[in-house]
Amino acid sequence: MGKILNKVIEHYSAIFLIATILSFLWMFFYFQKPPLEAFLQSFLTWSVGVRGIIAFVANWIPPFCDMIAEAYGWPRGSSVQREIASAEGAFGILGILCNWVTGGFWIATLLGVAICWFLSELKGLATIKIRQKNPEYSMNSNLHLGMFLDFLTSIAIFACLIFNHFSDNLYIS
Repeated sequence: MGKILNKVIEHYSAIFLIATILSFLWMFFYFQKPPLEAFLQSFLTWSVGVRGIIAFVANWIPPFCDMIAEAYGWPRGSSVQREIASAEGAFGILGILCNWVTGGFWIATLLGVAICWFLSELKGLATIKIRQKNPEYSMNSNLHLGMFLDFLTSIAIFACLIFNHFSDNLYIS
């Protein structure tokens, strides 16, 4: 169980991106939803909602929170980890609520999660770059990839929101 959990922690960003794509395909082909709506609902449900709630639980409850702290090189019981868990849980609830509330609520949720991911991953990647010079500090390269994937996703969200703002054809209803 420990090895499986470590793999899930290492690849959480990719796992939820795959779940988002599978959900998008299901909604688009089976329910014949418009592509933008199908993708955004899938993204908000899986990559923001379910992922956020799981991240909350994993960063709050031992022994999972201790394993995550160790993987990131954080001290166990860190108050920062509790703050991250709280933010992830809040965005998780917003992502799930997007299944019932649309329009501006989707835009606000996307903007909030994009800012959160962009700033946290930018700082995290910068810290990794600095700490790599210290031989006592080591971090799994799969975590680097996940952080980079979240960073790129946040930039893509910003680009889509800007494009949506200036396009009459893609209004998120």
